[in-house]
Amino acid sequence: MNATGRSRWLDLFDLKRRRLEGEGQRIGLFRFKRRHLEDEGRGADSTASVLRFERLHLRIGERTVCRSLSLNIEPGQCWAVLGRNGVGKTTLLHAILRLRPFQAGGIHILGRPVAAYSRRELAAVAGILFQQAMSQVPASVRETVLLGRHPHRRTLLQDDAADLEAARRAMTTMGLEGLAERPLSTLSGGERQRAALAMLLAQAPRLYLLDEPGNHLDVAFQMRLMEVLNRTVETERSALLMATHDINLASRCCSHTLLLPGGDDEDSGNGGGFEATAGPTAAVLTEQNLSRAYGHPIHAIERDGLRLFYGAVSSSSGSGSGSGSGSGSDT
Repeated sequence: MNATGRSRWLDLFDLKRRRLEGEGQRIGLFRFKRRHLEDEGRGADSTASVLRFERLHLRIGERTVCRSLSLNIEPGQCWAVLGRNGVGKTTLLHAILRLRPFQAGGIHILGRPVAAYSRRELAAVAGILFQQAMSQVPASVRETVLLGRHPHRRTLLQDDAADLEAARRAMTTMGLEGLAERPLSTLSGGERQRAALAMLLAQAPRLYLLDEPGNHLDVAFQMRLMEVLNRTVETERSALLMATHDINLASRCCSHTLLLPGGDDEDSGNGGGFEATAGPTAAVLTEQNLSRAYGHPIHAIERDGLRLFYGAVSSSSGSGSGSGSGSGSDT
């Protein structure tokens, strides 16, 4: 090879080397960004509360959902949100995800204001199960569950092995492995709810938000679901906030409870004049607190070491329910 040929060969080699270095830099930058996003999702700041409300004021029209509410939800905690119909349980969950504005105060996830997150970053740290089960998604169960991996995906061109494995584990946990290729539209309401829950598990956020997770599920699967979620929250040091109408499900499965006041506004005198009550479930779920929040006498009984709540049956004679459990608390 003469000098001219050798020079051209070296130039070509140098060009290829620079291209490879540039490709390596792009790959390295992508991997850095992905690690950064995963750190946001998995909580690089282990000392921060998973969710924090700072003097939060949230309204629906003229109705106050909460006023100057401050609380911390820590890693490993499961919280229930209870209150009568229309009190704003769903609205509170949506405000956390910036789907509804709040009037004053602040909401922080892992020490950062929710406004500081991009949409993708927020999806990596917080996931929600909506109240209505999915029905119009034109996809199989497997494809639907894989949607939960979207915030973590490296590329949209192909499925990552780790994403496929996360989806497989979530389907197995929710008992859907035999339905993986079924179109979502052919499933029952309960099966669609389980697919939505599997998608949330595959997403693996630090904050699980659930709006009536027991919808369409039988009692056995409700308990299985809560066992799975409690175990997940404990092992992953994540947190859970669940809006529900089921007082007994909250009492049995949640370590803490946020009880929202009833009434149309804070001046109504119809239950709306007291603040939200938050704390350990055993302290919050009392007959007095529940009766006040729901505007109806609610009593408790003990059975097999569990405390069960029930609403008193109204009596036109005003003689009470006959339960003998504190009839004076009915007024």
